[in-house]
Amino acid sequence: SALPGVTVHDPGTQRSGIVTFSKADTEVRPAQLTLRAQSINVSTVGRTTMRLDAQERGLPDMLRASVHAYNSDAELDVLLRAVDAL
Repeated sequence: SALPGVTVHDPGTQRSGIVTFSKADTEVRPAQLTLRAQSINVSTVGRTTMRLDAQERGLPDMLRASVHAYNSDAELDVLLRAVDAL
């Protein structure tokens, strides 16, 4: 969430390894393909797949990164740099 233009949409005070986010002026499907071309696997989450929550909270289409304990700090840095460059 510290990256310029990035908004993390996960509610709650306890965060998990699944991070759902959007970036201003960035369409999720082309962003997913750009990241995938860099061997970064993220999924997309649209308003049609989260109808109740997305409508109630006014959420945009989003990207979802599923980070796990086996991901290294270096891999997380690659993800952050790639999202920043979108």
